[in-house]
Amino acid sequence: MAATYIGAPAPTKFSPALDQSTVKHLRMTVKHVSKASPSVVHLYVQCGMVGFPIAIHAPSIPDIFVGDELVGEYLRGANPLDAQFTAIYSARMQPAQKKESPMTDIIVAGDGRAVTMTSLEMVEFINGQRGSNHAKLTHSDFLKKVPLVLGAEVAGKFSCYYKASNGKQNPMYRFEKREACLMAMSYSYELQAAVFDKMTELEKQIANQQPAAPAIPQTLPEALRLAADLAEQKQAIEAERDEAVRTKAMISNKREASAMATASAAKREVERLKQELGRNQKHATITAVEQVTGEKFPRNAYVALRKWCKAHNTSPAEVFDERYGMVKAWPAGAWLEIHNIDLRSLFGDTPKRNAATRLSHSVA
Repeated sequence: MAATYIGAPAPTKFSPALDQSTVKHLRMTVKHVSKASPSVVHLYVQCGMVGFPIAIHAPSIPDIFVGDELVGEYLRGANPLDAQFTAIYSARMQPAQKKESPMTDIIVAGDGRAVTMTSLEMVEFINGQRGSNHAKLTHSDFLKKVPLVLGAEVAGKFSCYYKASNGKQNPMYRFEKREACLMAMSYSYELQAAVFDKMTELEKQIANQQPAAPAIPQTLPEALRLAADLAEQKQAIEAERDEAVRTKAMISNKREASAMATASAAKREVERLKQELGRNQKHATITAVEQVTGEKFPRNAYVALRKWCKAHNTSPAEVFDERYGMVKAWPAGAWLEIHNIDLRSLFGDTPKRNAATRLSHSVA
């Protein structure tokens, strides 16, 4: 499978950007060099503990050797794994100027990502567009023209400073799209169109920009910080997963508890019914009959009931009694024949709680 290269097509420059405030850097060590042609060089570089290939396509590529320390520049906000490097150069080269943030407030779009262009960038861009047929525009001449074109009050809104290589703070402007186009138009309509196209393209890039992936670490400490960030993300994901599992378990436990409560209630109902079985219209215990009729049977009253069951080849029901445990509930036929007690009348919807439930005589 072919390697996926970073930085192709190649950077247009092999030197640091003039405005360092617009770029970020990736420091790399060259581990392998393969020169496919005078205009194509394949590198394998290592950044911290991460290695990856780079393809450089350019008409004139400086010599690069194994062990060289390189710096790759890419636009701020871009993902170096997806966007091409805007410049690759030796780590020994230092940017000519390091820009500081403006010292005055600059109006930006609501999302905070409005495209801007500094006066230094505009001078460089204008000179590049004009070519060698025109006299080179200097930054100092450009600065003098800004208040004349925009007006002193408007120009002041975009005034800021940058720190030169000697540490001195020098004035510059950082224009938004409208002001950049007005300044370019003061030189020519062609330059205005070129600046408009350039900034429009940058706006599209920002609008289409995907969420940035973690930047490739440049040093071991950065690699460790990246690893820590990834570990924290993993912990957060695991915490969310554990919380989901815990919530699911809670729901499951509640359902189980509810089911157990229902089962327990059902079990209690069964026990109640078992107890009620000892005093229904088909079977009744001696105790149940005593409680309803108010009469006391002799201790051996069960003997006659048991003989009846044997004679009729049937068995009494086994029911639970709170005092004695499992006891016998004798059939309605035995009660009727032996003691003339009608269980249907005794335990019916309107039970008769007196001796009138006997058909003829009291208990023998």
